[in-house]
Amino acid sequence: MVRLDGLTRLQDQLGVHGISSLTTYFSAQLGAPARTHLVVGIGQGIYDLSLDGTAPIKLSTANICGGEISFTRDGRLAVCRSSDGIYAFPLTAAPAQPHMLLPNTYIEPEAPTTYFHVALSSDGMRLAVVARGPETSLAVYTLAPTTLAVQLVATFSLTQAVQARRIIDESTTQLVWSPDGNYLAFTTDTPTDTATYLLHVAPFMPATIDPMREPLAIPIATDALTQIPFDGSTRPLLWSADSADITYVDLPTGNIKRMTIATGQVATLLVLPEAHIVCYVARTPELHALIFDLCRRRSDAEIVIPSDQLFLYSGVE
Repeated sequence: MVRLDGLTRLQDQLGVHGISSLTTYFSAQLGAPARTHLVVGIGQGIYDLSLDGTAPIKLSTANICGGEISFTRDGRLAVCRSSDGIYAFPLTAAPAQPHMLLPNTYIEPEAPTTYFHVALSSDGMRLAVVARGPETSLAVYTLAPTTLAVQLVATFSLTQAVQARRIIDESTTQLVWSPDGNYLAFTTDTPTDTATYLLHVAPFMPATIDPMREPLAIPIATDALTQIPFDGSTRPLLWSADSADITYVDLPTGNIKRMTIATGQVATLLVLPEAHIVCYVARTPELHALIFDLCRRRSDAEIVIPSDQLFLYSGVE
């Protein structure tokens, strides 16, 4: 386990140490192998940190993203949620003009809509959002790669799912696509419980896009919604590249674990001292490693303090 000192230098320069987001993407140059980059939210900024020692780069999206950000697998396109809606932008060191995809509609008092979470599929062709309007809904859009035009194709009412006791609460804390684009994982929290669910969205996606097609309301009673049987949450939930398992932080112990979706089998990847817990974790598949932000527990187990440091743990298969 080694420290990533590039981030420490950045934190010292800013005088800010709290991490608000942690995500990875691959950067591939012609004739060179893909490299993992970290995108780290620190204070009011978002920074691109290469693991090769290159100085961190402040992204042009620093003033619009609220800490939640997702990318295509190659880093070509990113989306994030801001205080006024959902933006898309190229992930680049040069200043890039963000493109508004879905604006909040406060000006419509009869049916205002506010977006709380957003997830971009790894191929950049689909967008999922959690929006609160008359009901809280999980909505799936297609995203045109060139024009970035969005089209709503399916919705799932989280409000009705709570009323039908299919999920424990409509207030989600995160949303993430499986790499194959077939599943959405989302987590809900109450003061006494945390639960993570899988929604198999592939059956509800149209084979061809018809601009006149009405969006499909996914039935609340669908068998496509299942609960993942673990007591854990992490930011973000980490799918394996083959969509076969999810890595997460076990809430009772604070250790990093991995669950195989098909069998429910759980393996412990990293055991931490009782005084610590992982706040954020990311995967680097080509290094067979985990990168995480280690926090310290206070006497109250519900309160943690950032350790102001990222660590890389290798040896993960």
